[in-house]
Amino acid sequence: MRLIEFLEKTNSVDKKYLAGENALKLLNFLEAGIHMSELVQQHRDLLTSMAGPQLRRLSEARRLWQDLENLRESILAAHPGIPEEVFGLALSLRRMEALRHILPHFPVADFASPALWLEAVRAALEVWTGALNLSTKKGTVKAVAVGRNLPQHLEPLVERQLDIFSISREIWSAMRMGEAEGVLRLEFEYPVSSIATHLDAVKGRMGPPAVRMGTDELLRVLVSGELPAALGTFLDNRMRDEVFKEVTVSYLEVLKVPPVKAQRLGAFFTDAAVTTCGLVVLNEKGKALAHAVLPLTDDWCERARVFFVEQKTAYVVIPSYMTEVTGVLEEFRTKEGGFLVFMPVRADGMAEAVELLEKVGEATPGPSAGAIVLGRRFMNPAREWSLIDPIAALGGDVPDDVPEAELRTYLLEQKGLIQMDAGLDRIPQRVLPVAHSGGLLAAGKLNPNVAHFEDVKMGMVLTGIIINITKFGAFINIGLPQEALVHVSELSDDFVSDPFEVVSLGQQVKATVVAIDTEKNRISLSLRTNPKPLEPRKPRSVEDRRKPMRDDRYTSTATRSQALKDLENLFKK
Repeated sequence: MRLIEFLEKTNSVDKKYLAGENALKLLNFLEAGIHMSELVQQHRDLLTSMAGPQLRRLSEARRLWQDLENLRESILAAHPGIPEEVFGLALSLRRMEALRHILPHFPVADFASPALWLEAVRAALEVWTGALNLSTKKGTVKAVAVGRNLPQHLEPLVERQLDIFSISREIWSAMRMGEAEGVLRLEFEYPVSSIATHLDAVKGRMGPPAVRMGTDELLRVLVSGELPAALGTFLDNRMRDEVFKEVTVSYLEVLKVPPVKAQRLGAFFTDAAVTTCGLVVLNEKGKALAHAVLPLTDDWCERARVFFVEQKTAYVVIPSYMTEVTGVLEEFRTKEGGFLVFMPVRADGMAEAVELLEKVGEATPGPSAGAIVLGRRFMNPAREWSLIDPIAALGGDVPDDVPEAELRTYLLEQKGLIQMDAGLDRIPQRVLPVAHSGGLLAAGKLNPNVAHFEDVKMGMVLTGIIINITKFGAFINIGLPQEALVHVSELSDDFVSDPFEVVSLGQQVKATVVAIDTEKNRISLSLRTNPKPLEPRKPRSVEDRRKPMRDDRYTSTATRSQALKDLENLFKK
């Protein structure tokens, strides 16, 4: 079935968007499997004629159509000569998958005419679809222990009936893991009597197979033998789609970080062995004005400071991992005198980004090429992050139970849709105040009495420079290797929905210390008029982290059943 036929039969997209030469070209590209992200780069004009919501509907419909076509090919391989009309009965994954086990029991040769055969298959599909829909809403799943080697963290799952409709991803993932390890067996229960009633009502349309097998055998063949696996697949797909959507939201947040305008911006990056560092200064368009590579010898900090002073910049972008992993930043801050403001940026996917620089002839020697990448990411996040593999842009943090290749394909499609979002170009640009080294911090050190983490005390009022802003707050340089955090709730006496509305990059502030985490070397500050100390969070133990998470959809109410009470108590253990 052609993609346009599928769209017309399913009404997935408004038909007015399917007419015209451009629409036909676009559908041909989509049918050929070209990602939206590639179309945005090469054929953007074909996409601009379609409204954003319709474009998303088209993308989802194309994904479903591809899955259906793959299933269709496998069915035809097993049953050559099946009339095309039968596939018109299966325009959903559930129904197409049902054809796999229905067709062997409904051979065309048993029927007097193709029309009677088609009607019998239609009736069988109705029974299957009804059984699956009913079971996903009213069915349950139970984990049964296999043998005596059950890990302790899986014990709360055993012998508990869980509703298929409301089971959480964490619990289902744990059950699947136990099943894969051979320590759990999953048993599904579903409303057999209701399904049997439906089967009795339509089996007269099923012809010879119904006469030959009878109700009980039909029920086993059409439903009981296949439904448990189908319910497992249903839950797998639902959980996978939830992960895909969550990851897409995270990717969207990466691309929607506001761009920053700076007349001059420094950047710093070390090689993989941390033996040399690359320095670069960019103009407001991201072009390298100067670059250098320094060996990390005793005098490197002074030479780096001189480099940035001579290039008249006080703002230096650094890889964010430097704030936690290496002692390079601590040494740099200690020796450069407190005149530079360091802006951390994630350094994921650097090899791919540097390779792209080399292809266009913009790469500079050694690690200074990495410094160019970091600086440009700080200035124009949407453009720079979209150049590299989306999974790399997310730090490669992919759940173990999600196929990476499948997630990458999904994200590439979403990247194209995001890039077509007009709102991406309207994100307000943030402007760094004009400053040169020494002029920004005329007094030199930010807090002369705070030389080490141990010098920070509760209630202190510290001077700091805002070096990074996120949706959950602002990070502040207080002159120590450790950045301090002002949570969004502590940015103002009033409610703050967007931290950028109340603070800006490079802004010098005075903030009060409201929490100190000595174990993790973290400092929390507040910009409120009358700040109060924050209560430290109690960390979860290793055993607690291994336990399946409680499903919040079982929140207590006055009318819940005893079974739900038992389930809630189970996950509170």
